[in-house]
Amino acid sequence: MPMRNGQTFSCSVYRVASCAAAIAALCEGTGDALAAGAAASAPTATAPVMYAVDAWTAYQLGCAKFAAGDLDAAIHDLRIALAKRPDEVAFATRLGEVYLAAANPDAAHSVLDHAMSQHPADMNLRALTARAAAGKGEWRIVVRLLAEFESRVRIEDRLLLADAYRALGRAHESAAVIERTAENFGHDARVALAGVRAALADRQPATALQRCDLARLRGVGEPRLDALRAEAWLSLGNIVGQAQKIDAPGVPLGARRGEGVIFSRGSNPTRYLSHPQSALSAARRAQDAGEANVATILCYARCWAELDQPALAWGTVQPILQRILESPDGALLEPASAIALRAGELSAYLALREATAARDVPRRAELLWDAYRIVAEQYNVRGDEAMSIAFLERAYEQRPDHVATRLSLAHAYWAAQQQEKAAEHYQALLLEDIASAARAKIMTRLESMIGD
Repeated sequence: MPMRNGQTFSCSVYRVASCAAAIAALCEGTGDALAAGAAASAPTATAPVMYAVDAWTAYQLGCAKFAAGDLDAAIHDLRIALAKRPDEVAFATRLGEVYLAAANPDAAHSVLDHAMSQHPADMNLRALTARAAAGKGEWRIVVRLLAEFESRVRIEDRLLLADAYRALGRAHESAAVIERTAENFGHDARVALAGVRAALADRQPATALQRCDLARLRGVGEPRLDALRAEAWLSLGNIVGQAQKIDAPGVPLGARRGEGVIFSRGSNPTRYLSHPQSALSAARRAQDAGEANVATILCYARCWAELDQPALAWGTVQPILQRILESPDGALLEPASAIALRAGELSAYLALREATAARDVPRRAELLWDAYRIVAEQYNVRGDEAMSIAFLERAYEQRPDHVATRLSLAHAYWAAQQQEKAAEHYQALLLEDIASAARAKIMTRLESMIGD
């Protein structure tokens, strides 16, 4: 059997390619036939190799490979099936599903949206298209697809609609969807969890804790509830609860003892045991029980930051830094960057702030300016004059109209004996509305240059 790119092909594949070239020669002429034959015998990356099988066989092969976890091969076969039968909704639906499993929402949305235009009454297709839109952050499309059909879609699709409303800042409509879903499916653990998360997102931690009790009655496991309780208690300032002083001089901070965690505040050597009903204890229990999602780990790190233990906080964040940067939840970036800065990890701080700026295009320049200005000051405190100037320059590039930043840059140039660069900025600053003391200092320095 012939081989191509590690795959085995029947000879009929090549006979099909030859026939395609021959037909092209009859219809289009010799020159075009050569191009058509080349295209038929050497498919590109954007066109699947067309097996000599019917559409349903290709579909079944694709489904089998999807079930086996071979996503690339499944996509290949399902594209063949859809190319042969572009009007078959089952083919488009399954291909879109596989694209979603392969974390390719753009390709999924392209396939599913086209199928939706032909089969608008297909609820499964509609729900998958909404999931693909959500993967792209197109929350308005999610609402357009699901709002009118809320009562006809599954629980997970109703909860996706609630997420879409919340992402669009329409918290009341989001809460209403969850309430309506709870009326019909109040026994379902997913609905109970959605209610807890909605309360946390709406900054109602007390309500979230109450809903945790309801979720327990619905069968939600304690590790997941501990993860949610930890976030709620952290928001309420219940970091360690009514902690108990203990005698444990040789025990490392962070060690578990029963349902609590051993901690100290700042450099104080006195050891305490956190109360079981506290953020530190709950976040640690959740992780130890396997609920090691990014939000829970970051919650645990934030507890250590609140206890003035920056090294422990950063030691918790560092292993998940890349996961935070890649997470679709942009709310994780801000607290992680604060922990990195407090620990003096300036490279990580910059990566997190730049990721934040990339997600907030209207405020990008302002966010980068603020980050570069802060890093410049950190390097100045460390006595690294060159790096401090480098980041002041980057801050100035983002906001050349900011007088205070330009003045700081000019002073930094002067301190580094780069008087010509300093003078250029000083002269421009004299045209700005600056304090009289700063103006007098500039004039004195410029006059000294003239004297030299």
